[in-house]
Amino acid sequence: MGLVGEFDYYNDVKLWLEREKGYYVGGKERWRGYEDMGTLKFRVDVLGVKGINTSRVEIAAVEVKSNRIDEKDIKQAARYLEFAHRCYLASPEEAGNEVLSKIKKRGIGLLRIYKATKRIQEIIEPTKSEPEEAKMLEWLDRLKIWKCKFCGSYVQKDRIEQFLIEETPSMVKCIDCP
Repeated sequence: MGLVGEFDYYNDVKLWLEREKGYYVGGKERWRGYEDMGTLKFRVDVLGVKGINTSRVEIAAVEVKSNRIDEKDIKQAARYLEFAHRCYLASPEEAGNEVLSKIKKRGIGLLRIYKATKRIQEIIEPTKSEPEEAKMLEWLDRLKIWKCKFCGSYVQKDRIEQFLIEETPSMVKCIDCP
């Protein structure tokens, strides 16, 4: 067996988010979003959303590593809390006590990926945070999920009756609103 990269674990993490936590992760295709924020570039390995078609949406972002987690990885995952409600680090390697302590302190979750069985275990549950709404809405826009201006529900494109201002995501009306 050749070298295993983090990409090789994306589908396993996606399935775990769907089955164990109830997030929608984009159907058959895995989601990877790119966002330029000033000089920072965000690249999320696996992204899930729950609460679509309700007014209480929640985003989970997972940073997947193929090796041991270090301080740089923890900082990277913590930045996702700007737009996500829950963030995880996932790795097939065991984390030492110092790393576990830093992860807990930041409110990040930790997933252990078992290579042989592809089973995933939640070692640390993340703390739910409240991201900046504007940044969260930017990410949802990338996923083609928008907030209805009338009822406040977060809806996908197939549930939008109309864009109130041509193709303007902040001005949508869902099919449930009169």
